[in-house]
Amino acid sequence: MAQDPSHPEQRAGTGWLRSSRARWLLAAAIVLVLVAGIALAVVTSDDPTLRLANPDDIPTDPELATLSLEPNPHVVTAPNGTPHIPPCRVLSPEDLSEAGMRFHETKFQHNGRVVGISRVRYDYVGEATFEADDGRRASPGHCSYTFGAAPEHEVPVVNVDVYETAMPYAEQAFDMLAANFDEVGTVEGLALHEASGHVADERRYALESGEAVVMISGNIPIEEVATRLVEIAAANVQQLHDEPEGPAVARYRGTPLDGEAVDACRLLANEPIRQITSNDATPYANEILPFHARRTSSGSDYIRHRCQRTDVPRHPDEDDPPQHAIGINNFDLTVRTFASEDGAEAHFDSDFSDNIGAYDESFVLSGTGDDAYAGMSRSGPTEVHLFVRTGRVTFTLEYFHREPAQQDLERSIAQLEPLTEHIVATLRGEGY
Repeated sequence: MAQDPSHPEQRAGTGWLRSSRARWLLAAAIVLVLVAGIALAVVTSDDPTLRLANPDDIPTDPELATLSLEPNPHVVTAPNGTPHIPPCRVLSPEDLSEAGMRFHETKFQHNGRVVGISRVRYDYVGEATFEADDGRRASPGHCSYTFGAAPEHEVPVVNVDVYETAMPYAEQAFDMLAANFDEVGTVEGLALHEASGHVADERRYALESGEAVVMISGNIPIEEVATRLVEIAAANVQQLHDEPEGPAVARYRGTPLDGEAVDACRLLANEPIRQITSNDATPYANEILPFHARRTSSGSDYIRHRCQRTDVPRHPDEDDPPQHAIGINNFDLTVRTFASEDGAEAHFDSDFSDNIGAYDESFVLSGTGDDAYAGMSRSGPTEVHLFVRTGRVTFTLEYFHREPAQQDLERSIAQLEPLTEHIVATLRGEGY
């Protein structure tokens, strides 16, 4: 996004923050993330349909289990032993509430977006090395919140991106600081930088410590909220340096689903992906975490968790850019954990009847879970979809590959068998 070369004057009494304008614009994403939003609303004092909330004002539907991102004592470290900073703990949902943003009751979608937090988390389930990846696809840690708003308004966004000096993308962050940011002071002992360009209510800040550059960005329309978010983030970064944590654990609090739902990312394991592609998988995953449990039209409650992971070619060929740039295989897994097996079965049957006719090629599978079918579309890069139910869990595995020789559904299903069998065996072994 082009930046305004002028330096907007500061508003008295706000310190390092520049004045905001009334018009909302969507923030530009710093890294490629899954397109998703969380059911939240931010409110302004000049609009009667929206208001700035009290810190503890988090209205929710008491009938639906609500997401809690909880501390994870299992620290994940970079290859040099430095603990990763979990971005969704730099600013948690509770921190956003404290800063004055409140959760919208049961808004599952906004302008077609599926509700959720999107994040990039390092879990090293995939075993590809950064030497193999050459740093070109390595992604910084990321956590994104997209807020619900009245239809006539743009949607506020808050992004957290963590560029750690131990990782191959560190130079990228320092180049951004030098080119686009001005140092404006310190917060909680961390150097604070603010973007030198300014577009409406888009705000971009960077907190710099010895081990990381943490970017806070978004089109946050209320200036005092932005100020508070940066202060909270700085305190949390210092805390996470002193007492490292692993990626925040998603748990859902409330009946009938209460506790930790199936984690789709850990099911996208390295060994079956290596069997399919002959390459190791990325050590990070892109995921979407919904804020609430959801409810089908027939009244069955479930938790939806989506995760994507790709393979990494071991020896990229510089003379063949398509092989290096786009010749990767992408695995996209959506898992739905139901409160009951009857609910899962009803959902599978409904999905089957609604979607089976939409593919260029499809058929029912036997011997895969309790129920399964597969479909293939060829509208662009080949997409293979597997729909499986085992017990009270259903999952959708979408596989994107670009080799014309593989554009055969039966062959693709056989190729995916190591991963499908791994997912089913894991879920059954855990009692689902």
